[in-house]
Amino acid sequence: MSKIIPFVVIFALIFCYADSWRTKAPMNSARHGIGSGVINGKLYAIGGSISGWVLNDNEVYDPIGNYWQSAPSMLVPRTGLPAGAVINNEIYIMGGLYYEAILSENMSFNPTTNAWKVTASMPTPRYDLCCAVVGGKIYTIGGCGYDGECA
Repeated sequence: MSKIIPFVVIFALIFCYADSWRTKAPMNSARHGIGSGVINGKLYAIGGSISGWVLNDNEVYDPIGNYWQSAPSMLVPRTGLPAGAVINNEIYIMGGLYYEAILSENMSFNPTTNAWKVTASMPTPRYDLCCAVVGGKIYTIGGCGYDGECA
């Protein structure tokens, strides 16, 4: 029995360490309300706001090298963005908030060409929405609109 206890303690320490949080390189521009997506193993953090300013920043994180670098900025600054809408290696930014303006316009970023383009708008302006990609289509869900209601 006494030989089992050290084994259990060592196993528990290894297991806990393997699943623990680790500090990685900080973003170049700390902010909230960002849109994001992962392409080719790299994380893109787009837009957001800080201290009352709405941003069009676009940063990419390389987890292998543990560093952030700037990428081409969004066409229109916005915050309150959903995360994770990636189709065919393009990150889609849906709606959002530009100060008091609630947006229905969408755009996409292609890291291969480093270019942004405007895409079809949503029927209703929204921010703080969720989205999911299913069968090659983006579904937008909930969010807040002009009526002040959030679903």
